[in-house]
Amino acid sequence: MDLSHSISLKSKSPKQLKRKVKAFTLIELVLVMVILGVMSVGIAGFISMSSQVFVNVSERDEILSNARFVIERMNREVRNAVPNSTRILTTSSFQCIEFMPIKGSAFYTEIPVAPEPISKNFTVIDFVDRLGNSYQCPAGSCNDYVSVYPIDSSDIYVANLVSGVRTYPMSEYAPPVLPLVEGTVTIASPVLGAVFGAESPTSRAYFFDSPISYCV
Repeated sequence: MDLSHSISLKSKSPKQLKRKVKAFTLIELVLVMVILGVMSVGIAGFISMSSQVFVNVSERDEILSNARFVIERMNREVRNAVPNSTRILTTSSFQCIEFMPIKGSAFYTEIPVAPEPISKNFTVIDFVDRLGNSYQCPAGSCNDYVSVYPIDSSDIYVANLVSGVRTYPMSEYAPPVLPLVEGTVTIASPVLGAVFGAESPTSRAYFFDSPISYCV
């Protein structure tokens, strides 16, 4: 060994020698930085993908929850609709399912049906509305309709201003006066009176006002 080199080694303290052994070269530092950068990009992409999946799942769960709520509500309301009043409405921008919710229903005791003479009145057993309250439709503010044995949606939604149909606008419902149990329904049109198109097999009349639509 060269004497000058031996003297140089001896002149360095053990701590200095130890630091020299643990030092990193520039190439090593660059490689570590590159590896850390690649790993960071990969981990960030994984975290971003996981977050996006969570957001997508949450949005889909919310949409499904809203859809279940709407379907359940619609099912309940359709079950309380006037028979055969459900119909589909389609336009260029939306599609709707429409139905007429029952405001009340009653058993009639007598209705005018051809060939019987026309009449503006018929009697029903007093009844309650869908909220469980006594049905009210006083003269001057009665905007309800009454239908007997509708067999098609056209029997519900047509403007019934002629005689011989199944649905008529009402002008009044007069509840019974005790001890009577029959109330009187007054038809608003035609002016001279009317007859219904047919008797109901169950002698039932349905009362309603305006339709409900669910559209997409």
